[in-house]
Amino acid sequence: MAKASSHRWWLAVPAAFLLALALSLLDASTFGLESRSLDLRFQLRGPRPVGQSPLVLVTVDNRSYKDLNQRWPFSRHYFARALRNLKRMGVELIVLDIQFTEEVAGDSAGLADLALAVRECAPVVLSGELVYERSGYQRLDSPLPQLLATGQPWALVNDLSDPDGASRLYPLFLPDPGDSRPRPVLGARLIYTLDSLKGRGGRLDFGEIQRGHRSLGTREIRLEPGLANAIRINYYGPAGSWTHYSFSDIMDDAGFTLADPDQDTDYVEQFADTALYNMLWPGEPHPFQGKVALVGVSATDLHDDKRTPFFAYQGLRQLMPGVEVHAHAVQTMLDGAWIVNPLAGGWAWLLLGLMALAGSWITGRLGPVRALLLLLVMVAMWLGLAQWLFASHNIWLEVVAPLFALASAWTAGVVLHFLQARRERAQIRGMFAQYVPEAVVAELIKNPDLLVLGGEEREMSALFSDVEGFTSISEHLSPTQLVELLNEYLTEMTQCITDEGGIIDKYEGDAIIAEFGAPIPCEDHAPRAARAALRMQERLAEMRQDWARRGKPQLKARVGINSGTMVVGNMGSRQIFDYTAMGDAMNLASRLEGVNKFYGSYILLSGESWRRLDGRFLGRQLDAVRVKGKREAVDLWEILGRADGSDAKLQEARASRWREARERYLARDFAAALAAFEALSRELPEDGPPQALAARCRAFLESPPPADWDGVQTMTEK
Repeated sequence: MAKASSHRWWLAVPAAFLLALALSLLDASTFGLESRSLDLRFQLRGPRPVGQSPLVLVTVDNRSYKDLNQRWPFSRHYFARALRNLKRMGVELIVLDIQFTEEVAGDSAGLADLALAVRECAPVVLSGELVYERSGYQRLDSPLPQLLATGQPWALVNDLSDPDGASRLYPLFLPDPGDSRPRPVLGARLIYTLDSLKGRGGRLDFGEIQRGHRSLGTREIRLEPGLANAIRINYYGPAGSWTHYSFSDIMDDAGFTLADPDQDTDYVEQFADTALYNMLWPGEPHPFQGKVALVGVSATDLHDDKRTPFFAYQGLRQLMPGVEVHAHAVQTMLDGAWIVNPLAGGWAWLLLGLMALAGSWITGRLGPVRALLLLLVMVAMWLGLAQWLFASHNIWLEVVAPLFALASAWTAGVVLHFLQARRERAQIRGMFAQYVPEAVVAELIKNPDLLVLGGEEREMSALFSDVEGFTSISEHLSPTQLVELLNEYLTEMTQCITDEGGIIDKYEGDAIIAEFGAPIPCEDHAPRAARAALRMQERLAEMRQDWARRGKPQLKARVGINSGTMVVGNMGSRQIFDYTAMGDAMNLASRLEGVNKFYGSYILLSGESWRRLDGRFLGRQLDAVRVKGKREAVDLWEILGRADGSDAKLQEARASRWREARERYLARDFAAALAAFEALSRELPEDGPPQALAARCRAFLESPPPADWDGVQTMTEK
């Protein structure tokens, strides 16, 4: 079937390409699967060290509220003291990720103190925000005039969020609604200020970036493809990658008392005095000396938390404070650790076309199943390459679009394969449906290779059924009546078997041979066979009532079931063959059907089949026997009903009393066992096994078994 479609595989290429392109565009605009795949690559890569970073983070955290005994917003006096303490500890540059854009009633002195501290601690980068109203109007909230009068630079703290709310991109500038020039975002201003402090010069000219020059001051910038003002953040790890210093610790100098005496350690003094620090931590690098301090918030109620690629890292769902997002973006620019997408733009279209071409050719040449396996190998190799390139070289190789292309190619190839193979399937059905079970026909259509001689080993369950006393019944019926009765019986019994997924191997007169687990494998073949046997007995009971009313013989049937390894497939000659099963496990099922007559039972299972029922049925172990032609003993189990049946309690009690009687029997207490079996027989006279075991107990009382008797009964007849 695969060969029939291989010569037209190219018909699937345009359909696969267009479908993959549509899915890729839909993903980029709606689902963001590619961005999420990049998040996973971050997590597989793991955190990177930031110990050499010039950045330190100071955050107003939950502990700050307790230590200062204050609620937000704090007095500007506090921030003035924090700025001065950071400068005393040797910080080179202070960046405020906290906006002072509105006056606070009763804190004018604090604002004046903060403005003075900004002048004293220069350079300090202030911050504002570009506010977007629902109407589309943009409002620029700049720092208060008292702070602008200090002459210190300021920048925006806005960020970019993807449709799923994650912060993956970082803007360098945003349009100023009151000015033709763009306004820098905090990270861009910080980079430019650092360059200026180090004497590298340059200009903060975002117009050049817009025109494609791609530089920030003297630093080359790799913008995100398709965007003129943003980079992709190369996150160094989850929240907490940078040590967060509590704002209350930065307040804690010799002249300030914290609300909690246990926390009031004059924290600042050990860092402000270099000699003291070197004495306390000899050889340890100073955490503040010459560093850039980013001051922001991380307290829960201030809601300045962002979702990042490391949000669910190692099972821990953790948002990142906005000030730390700035740190990751700035460190990306400082290190030049740009995430490069070499196949963006037109190259992405070419990649889709190549993947669609390759996937269509493979599917056309190999057929759906083998092509799927090879394509999965190709996907695994592509994913491995993408992860290695990202972890080792910061190269972002897209994976979702190529996967769409291969999946679309396979899908289009399968559809083409299906359309071109319909005639062959119709031919197979026409050839075999007349004399092969429908399930076998379906398997042959799916796998024409089965149309050769041979078979395969498979775990299955076999069911043998035979009518009790059929020979004597047939002697009293005319051939026409016999055929009519037999057809009625076989029709109903077959339905019970096929309803449970079994197939009819063959009919031999009144005998039915069936298998469960072929041609379609299934794990629950034994329970299916057991359910079929119970349904057969239940349906026969209904049919006997109807036959009695019609004056016809009332048939009873015995069933034997065994599970195990069998060979199933096409058996016979090269000219004429049959789909059947054979093997020792199959023969044992036939033997068990015949053993029923020695116990007066109607459904017997081997111990192997019983173990596979997993407690779904109620039953009793009748005996252990050696059937004719076998040396090994076989446990005989009789099914009494379903574990969830309406009479489950009654059958469980019946099985429990049987177990007690059989335990006495196996203990050679044949008198007690006889009494127990006779009691069971009196309660249910039509129950055959108690009568059979009672007769055996009587025989053993007259002639006890040898001393080495193991309780196993040897059958001399079939």
